Amino acid sequence: MEFRNPKDLKPHEAHSRIYLPGETLSLEKSIERLGRVIKHPIDITPEGEILAGVRRNQAAINLDMTEVPVNVVNLSTIEEIVEHIIEDNLQRVKTWAEVYNEIREKRKILGNRQGARTDTTKKEKIDTRKQI
Repeated sequence: MEFRNPKDLKPHEAHSRIYLPGETLSLEKSIERLGRVIKHPIDITPEGEILAGVRRNQAAINLDMTEVPVNVVNLSTIEEIVEHIIEDNLQRVKTWAEVYNEIREKRKILGNRQGARTDTTKKEKIDTRKQI
């Protein structure tokens, strides 16, 4: 874990493609109550693109914080990045448009994997529809 200036970070373009900007006021109040501390680090790429924690970062900017905790995550493909973004937002309350965007992105990823052998893994075989 390291610390970065929240103004130097920006959402990954895939995040902006899936999710709408979220409300940050309740998050700002929570951060204030904790003594201006962000409990969970923001996941970023080595280039400073946010994969997880866009709202936390925006709240930190709104509170004029100069440092936020970050985890630098090295993912090699856009598919891994999109999966990371979606997995981090599972608990998020979403609009129907955001749910649709998640499904659209998952279908792209799973479509790229079509034709991959599944009989060589010990994982339970799950069809594409169930994965989405």
